[in-house]
Amino acid sequence: MDYLQLTLLAFVQGITEFLPISSSAHLILLPYFLSWDYQGLEIDIALHLGSLLAIIFYLRADIQRAIIGFFNLCAQGFSKTEKTDFTPDNLPNNLLAWHIIIATIPAGLVGFFLKDLIEIYLRAPLIIALSSILFGLLLAFADRMAQKQDIIISNKAALIIGFAQILALIPGVSRSGITMTAARFLGWHRTQAARFSMLLAIPIISLSGLVSIIEQLSNNSDSFFWAQFWFAFIASAVFAFIAVWLLMRWLQKFSFMPFIIYRILLGVVIIALI
Repeated sequence: MDYLQLTLLAFVQGITEFLPISSSAHLILLPYFLSWDYQGLEIDIALHLGSLLAIIFYLRADIQRAIIGFFNLCAQGFSKTEKTDFTPDNLPNNLLAWHIIIATIPAGLVGFFLKDLIEIYLRAPLIIALSSILFGLLLAFADRMAQKQDIIISNKAALIIGFAQILALIPGVSRSGITMTAARFLGWHRTQAARFSMLLAIPIISLSGLVSIIEQLSNNSDSFFWAQFWFAFIASAVFAFIAVWLLMRWLQKFSFMPFIIYRILLGVVIIALI
């Protein structure tokens, strides 16, 4: 795979990973419609780890507070693990890591046990197109119906978002899109829905990346191209950081509508082409 292709893959991965438009769908569709060979597991790993680096750097302050808060919670013996308030500008400290864990478990378990079935049966362009349209409309409905209120993150809310995240295992649904949709149905502000969704990406990408690395090592592959790996990693990180930076600034003043329109148009174009 040449560096122009790697750049395009890194751009698609970096831009779409945290926007509510489904990165997995774009990474499937790009080689499909351009008749490219599969880029290889090592490039997939590099692209996702690059996105992971970008979000860790962007949310480093939140992550630091979450880690410190989690140790404080452990020191308190988990005496308060139900709910806490947070404002549009700040996430809760002590309970943030706890709620990320709760929200990660459902999709993590389902993805672990059904990964092969999903790979075989749910990667068809038609499924991606229909998922893009349907869940784009669902995001539009949630975004329109959400009422501004004092935001409460609780074990129940974290579980709701966590179970919603299971749907993201279907290409075209979008992990960030469905978690933001669930958060908006709960009445969360757009920026907080996006921020919590991005934090949820950290354990999911980390776990999937770890599994992929283990698979790569178990295959004893001797075709690992380190130059391409690092190029894809760095390019994906740069594009992902730019996308996140722009998204958060957009959501401070505007709605999800541009992404919803894009999802619907993408689905229509896919259906027209297949």
